[in-house]
Amino acid sequence: MTMTHTQIRYWTDKHSAWRKTLKRPTVATLRSNLNELFSPALNVHMCHPFGDLLGPENWIEHCFIPLMRAIPDLERRDTICIVGSAITQRIQ
Repeated sequence: MTMTHTQIRYWTDKHSAWRKTLKRPTVATLRSNLNELFSPALNVHMCHPFGDLLGPENWIEHCFIPLMRAIPDLERRDTICIVGSAITQRIQ
């Protein structure tokens, strides 16, 4: 399936919002972004002890919330970022 530039830009923006949410997550921002980005039929395969989770709400309830309680300053940081004219030209 080939995506249009508009579709690529849309998903790039959604992914960027998701990455920003993970920098300093709250339950409200997780819910908002996950429900916008993923289908209710999402099947997430997590490591032990989380296992397989069906749907974004289960992912939040059974993975993110316990992690946020256990590690109050939980955050995600990008360690690899790729930029350049070739990538920019493809999504304009």
